[in-house]
Amino acid sequence: MNERRKHIILICFIADPFDPIGTERIGGGHQYILDLGRYLIQNKFSVTFVTRKNHPDKLIMEELGPFSTIYRIECGQQSELQPDAVGKMMEKLKYKTRQLLDKISPIDVIHSHYWISGFAVMDYCKEKTIRHVHTVLSIGKIKFHLGEPISDIDDFRYSCEEQIYKEAKAIIVICPNERKAFQHYFPNIDQNKVYIIPNGIDTKIFYPRDSTSGNYFLRSTNRFKKGISSFH
Repeated sequence: MNERRKHIILICFIADPFDPIGTERIGGGHQYILDLGRYLIQNKFSVTFVTRKNHPDKLIMEELGPFSTIYRIECGQQSELQPDAVGKMMEKLKYKTRQLLDKISPIDVIHSHYWISGFAVMDYCKEKTIRHVHTVLSIGKIKFHLGEPISDIDDFRYSCEEQIYKEAKAIIVICPNERKAFQHYFPNIDQNKVYIIPNGIDTKIFYPRDSTSGNYFLRSTNRFKKGISSFH
């Protein structure tokens, strides 16, 4: 009899891991989740992606292979929404997420990305004794101290983040500066469960830009080995 693969949930409500790079407001976060899922499958885990349905043409459930599935929860307008708009649907997200997770158990680990998904699964993980791993992506209080525009959901976000970090079994940040910021804003959280895991970079394509150049555009494009000369 084949041994059951451990089942990991990768959940993020602000990015569909299969959206093309560069569409709408999408950056690289969803690519990170997709690549992480691929890595886990290659290392003999079963992976279920969970996101929010952000387009009416997308399927609610797709079998991606023998060891991977994606579920898109119907919650709110079926279009790409700003994170704050998604966060305001928290109670509905929690309810629908619980319904889904009950259906696809047993679950060994739930890995949430960004505070919205982290808070949506936090109570479920505690109740079901499921290991909860959380990737920070961004810290709300940094936005406040940088003087960026504050939304009417930010106080709620701060409270949610504090609770997520308290309950999660492991917290992932991507660099020493982010960990230092985490220590500053959340000194009461057990820092021993905070791990630095950098995002992967293909060094055949990217390398540090020349900070001595006075031309901002050239400094930005210098991150690419081909540079802007390839467009001439």
